[in-house]
Amino acid sequence: EIKEINVFENENENETLTRFKASLLLAGVGDALGYNNGQFEFNSSGIAIHRAVKKLGGLEKIDISHWKISDDQVMHLATAEAIIDAGNLKDLEFLCERIKQSYIKCMDNMDGRAPGIRTIESINFVKRNNWKNLPYARGAGGCGASMRAMCIGLRFFNDFEFLVSVAIESGRITHNNPTGFLGAVGSAALTAYAIKKEPIANWGYKLVTEILPIAYAYISNNRYNSQYQENLYFFQEKFVQYLDLRKINGLNQIPEFPENFNVVARDNFYSSISFDGNGGASGYDSVIIAYDAVLGSEGNWEEFINRGAFHGGDCDSTGCIGAAFFGAYYGPANVFPNNYQLIEDRDKSLDFANKIYQLAHQT
Repeated sequence: EIKEINVFENENENETLTRFKASLLLAGVGDALGYNNGQFEFNSSGIAIHRAVKKLGGLEKIDISHWKISDDQVMHLATAEAIIDAGNLKDLEFLCERIKQSYIKCMDNMDGRAPGIRTIESINFVKRNNWKNLPYARGAGGCGASMRAMCIGLRFFNDFEFLVSVAIESGRITHNNPTGFLGAVGSAALTAYAIKKEPIANWGYKLVTEILPIAYAYISNNRYNSQYQENLYFFQEKFVQYLDLRKINGLNQIPEFPENFNVVARDNFYSSISFDGNGGASGYDSVIIAYDAVLGSEGNWEEFINRGAFHGGDCDSTGCIGAAFFGAYYGPANVFPNNYQLIEDRDKSLDFANKIYQLAHQT
């Protein structure tokens, strides 16, 4: 039994450390809310999900202790554990071996958490092979890499070159396809921008103009693969289309949302930008929907969850990614304590966040 404590009671705590903790902890909350023990993740109707939440008395009343985290946060914490194990060593080879081992180990904790088929198959492959030898796969563009990379942005927010290389390689361990592993780059980079308090409206534009060029350079210098050419720029094309839609074509723009962007309109929008109708199931749309939910909620936790975790798509993944962004930027101040006090793996999440903060701030 997890005991009730006030997780964020220390007034004197460094404000940035609090946001590190909120990022890692709330990722689990966004995941658990979007998953609802499988009942929401596999429900394709946002309306039905919102009705179910209302029946429970609304978000504020949800006692999170009975809501499991899914494969998303289990793997996210596995990434965090590997980063901590690697310590101060900025050795990509060593770190990726740690990540691989951590992913293999966490597969023992997947009962009732609905891990993705691609991830299961890839983990079985890397068990017997070098972490970097997974073959390219056309179908590996899913969100299995993006949903677990946010903490990479916490650890390496001051070193975008290394952040990008770690995100790409952590993604390639299971999703050797640019759409898949660039999703990890997106999750990590946007978390880094959140920690740095970059205005939210700038994150997507900076991802496309600052981060993706670093990623392309890394790939061509270290991981050139002729098969990547088929969809190397697909992630960027989709992100630029999204930014155009929000009228973001530079820094410090005011995003434009549709006048009536209700539950049905959001379901339709998420589905329309998705790969196969399941909004958030791919490397690109998982990051776009998570970002859009943070951008549109303007710091209101309930509004963020309504947009990012309670929809008819892959809502635990977008909830997990987006809540990590939300916590990294806003901290826990606007979040209902009921939603996080008794979240599964609470103490582990807080401990890992503390350790990653220490590593990120050692000179």
